[in-house]
Amino acid sequence: MSQMFGNNAQSTVQWSVTKNTASSLIYIKVINTATVSNTVVFTLPFTIFSTAGTGTVLTVLSGTMNTSMNLNAAVHKVITFTAEKTITHVAPALLASVLIVNAH
Repeated sequence: MSQMFGNNAQSTVQWSVTKNTASSLIYIKVINTATVSNTVVFTLPFTIFSTAGTGTVLTVLSGTMNTSMNLNAAVHKVITFTAEKTITHVAPALLASVLIVNAH
């Protein structure tokens, strides 16, 4: 079972937060469609188990995709951050990010 919340579709930064209640992992998914970075602040309604958060940022040029001829056009970069009740994330321009936090 999971819980989910997110923002409205009018913003250039789209996000959703999903909690897997079985594993206590929270997934914060962020997509920034703007051509500049945007800072997003999440105040989570959960108790954080661990202050070590991890994440993945998809790094790719706009309009590029992996193909059989170029398997690594779009690659992910692993990031770490301090997980607290409030998490600040700088969403890179034109990229997707997934942050993972252990909480309940």
